Amino acid sequence: MNITEWRDDLFSKTYKEISPLEFGMTYSDITSIFGEPDDTSTENPPLIYKYLDIELHFNKQDSYKLFLVYSDEVEELIIQFEPVLYNQLMELCYKLTNSNEVYCQLFSRGHELLSKYKMTDGSQANAFNTVMHLYLNNRRTGGELTEYREDLISDWLDCMCGWVGNRTVIW
Repeated sequence: MNITEWRDDLFSKTYKEISPLEFGMTYSDITSIFGEPDDTSTENPPLIYKYLDIELHFNKQDSYKLFLVYSDEVEELIIQFEPVLYNQLMELCYKLTNSNEVYCQLFSRGHELLSKYKMTDGSQANAFNTVMHLYLNNRRTGGELTEYREDLISDWLDCMCGWVGNRTVIW
């Protein structure tokens, strides 16, 4: 996918998913997908890569990894990695055992965290992309209970997107 197709796809959808990008990507990860940026910020190393009217922001305190996708050209677009939410949900994932009783408790606690995030004006795109980052990291690291964690994270994603069983939709 080239940058123009990705940008047009991003703006055409109500839900703003940054795939094939992921939070935590490095400069080289991004240039391997989209090539060299049209412009960069003046800092060395740069804190911003610019492609068309999209800015990709890198966090200096986190080894210059992607944490924000921004544009104000056509419509305001702000998709940001939420480290506090990520860490809270990751902590729940690591409390998981193979017990259904524990699973239900952890699912409910995650649902509460996501609902609270929403009530404090958190955006659906930020939450979804943050939780998707957790899902992908879980898949990459593997190990015992990976499949159970994947199911738990998928259920939270379902609630955020509106595909739910007996739970209310978060957004």
